[in-house]
Amino acid sequence: MDISIDIETLSSKPNAAILQIGACVFDRTVQDHIGETFSVNVSQIDMWPFNGCFHIDADTVAWWMSQEDAARQSVTAKPAYTIFTALSRLCSWFENVGFKPEYKDISRYVWANSPSFDLVILRHALAVTNHKVPWHFRQEMCMRTITMLARNKTGQKIEIKTEGTRHTALDDAIYQARVIQMAYRQLMEIQ
Repeated sequence: MDISIDIETLSSKPNAAILQIGACVFDRTVQDHIGETFSVNVSQIDMWPFNGCFHIDADTVAWWMSQEDAARQSVTAKPAYTIFTALSRLCSWFENVGFKPEYKDISRYVWANSPSFDLVILRHALAVTNHKVPWHFRQEMCMRTITMLARNKTGQKIEIKTEGTRHTALDDAIYQARVIQMAYRQLMEIQ
């Protein structure tokens, strides 16, 4: 089991305020197989008791103002939950799809583009809100790494048609899953 996860934020710092979380279950060995999905928006209004725990950057806010209307509308759509509730829903979703945080289980991975951004920010938010991280750090994988390996082995850039709206967490998570599937297939064909 693989999970692709993406977040939209108001900063690029490890303690960034999260606007949206998207994730999907996929099978890296089966092209175009996308399973259960998850999407939640986070309200920036009611941050008590977490005021001061999350960073908002003026440059990132300005960047959001330059994005497509569909992307901006997506991250501000209702319903939007408190950060605590949004993360509780994420943890419940991981449990409901059967993902277990076990470091010895090499058949389950959480993929991001890149883990040093998305998963670090999520780890911070989970810690601040007193949630247990629903994956083990050894299960973290990087989309950029697998695509670089595939490109180096094949000499071909992976090109997947973007569907949905860029900078919408769920659409980006699904796109990442499709890229990982293609890279994995290319690597397996070389052996």
